[in-house]
Amino acid sequence: MVELRDPKKIIESTLRPLVGNDYEYGGWSDDDGRKILREKADTLLSINSPGSRNFLDLLHVINKIEGQCILEEYLLLYYFALMSPSDYPILEIGSLAGASTIVLAEAALQTNRDVISLDPYPISTRCYLDQFKNNTMEYSNIVQYHKGIKDAVGIIPKEYSFVFIDGDHNYDSVKSDFELSVPLIVENGFIAMHDYQWGDNLTIHSRLNNSSYIGLDYGYLAVRKKLIPVGQIV
Repeated sequence: MVELRDPKKIIESTLRPLVGNDYEYGGWSDDDGRKILREKADTLLSINSPGSRNFLDLLHVINKIEGQCILEEYLLLYYFALMSPSDYPILEIGSLAGASTIVLAEAALQTNRDVISLDPYPISTRCYLDQFKNNTMEYSNIVQYHKGIKDAVGIIPKEYSFVFIDGDHNYDSVKSDFELSVPLIVENGFIAMHDYQWGDNLTIHSRLNNSSYIGLDYGYLAVRKKLIPVGQIV
């Protein structure tokens, strides 16, 4: 199995040089580079399951969708979602137009899992709701609730192998999302947080820097493997 920190090394040494300066936006123009990138991504991620896109094709799809992540962050989300225990669904808090939701759904398809997508779509982001529906309509494994986790916790599954937090960036909201979702993650499952550096949110991120978690920070994304059982939080 690939070591937990290897994806960062592979991104730095392989994906970024091949994609070049346009890597943030998926602006590939070199056919040879695209071919090599496809081969490297396929080898790394073993994206060969029937009915699934390979990772480069997936990036071209999500590049057309307004999202908040860069290429490396989508790769890390996909990779660690694949690594997460296959007996449990994936939870996403904050979906916007559905780019990260699709990345997680493609990973979940490998092991016949669902992605539970939570987003109340307040007035500030309500314009993205129809986009989300259109962008994700082909994925039967995406189950969306127009709720935040506070309102959804009593009706959604109780255990998850992977949780991605990228909702309201207000400190109180992030703290609530964190404290309500982390106990739902099973042992050896993963938590990912985007934009963890915003304001006081670093204090929440600091709670992941102890012996109960191992992982990495890359760009605006923090990923940790949870080493404590479901129901527990540090």
